[in-house]
Amino acid sequence: MIPGKALVLSAVRYQEKSLVVSCFTAEIGRKSFFVRDAFSGKANKFKSSYFEPLTQLEIVATNKQKGTLEYFKEVKLHYAYQQIPHHFVKRSLALFLAEILNQVIKEEEANDTLFAFLENSLLILDETAETAIFPLQFLLNLSSYLGFYPDFSAEASFFDLKYGVFQDHESDYTLSESESQLFRNLGLGNSNNFTKLERRAVLNSILEFYAHHIDHFKRPKSLDVLAELFG
Repeated sequence: MIPGKALVLSAVRYQEKSLVVSCFTAEIGRKSFFVRDAFSGKANKFKSSYFEPLTQLEIVATNKQKGTLEYFKEVKLHYAYQQIPHHFVKRSLALFLAEILNQVIKEEEANDTLFAFLENSLLILDETAETAIFPLQFLLNLSSYLGFYPDFSAEASFFDLKYGVFQDHESDYTLSESESQLFRNLGLGNSNNFTKLERRAVLNSILEFYAHHIDHFKRPKSLDVLAELFG
């Protein structure tokens, strides 16, 4: 059995009434679960509302480890977001970040530091009034837990997406000089005054950076919903 906390990464409808839910669990990493009759009118204790992207849950579940889907025995909210479900921008951000996390979290093993980072970051998103820079800082910090955080130490003009360093010359993998400077400003914490166009440019740079370090990484389909933030 799996007891403990879980973060919903995705929920895909199966046939008419059921769900396949992918979670990042604190105990054993990523796991997928089958939820029968989540959309039925029956008295099912596992309603579809539990499985919105990035919902924080307390679960008890099977852990047969036979390559098949597991089943929840118990599910309840670990933390009920106060703003994310009702705030257009924050809900859009949650959908966007969930799509990325669903791509980059692959391991079926515990990762306490990554889980704590995600848990704390989502609490900040739920509570903060400043959302414009949040996805940029989140994705940059997430890269450190995934093993490819950029090196900002070199005083050079071009950021190399492949090697994660700044260098003096351009190559097939470098950002432009202006894009590199924006990327450096984000890494050094000088991003609060970014314009909408600059935030969009930096977000695109970060997604390119991820594409160089995560196999089969795709630009999130939900990127368009961030027009509210990036103009």
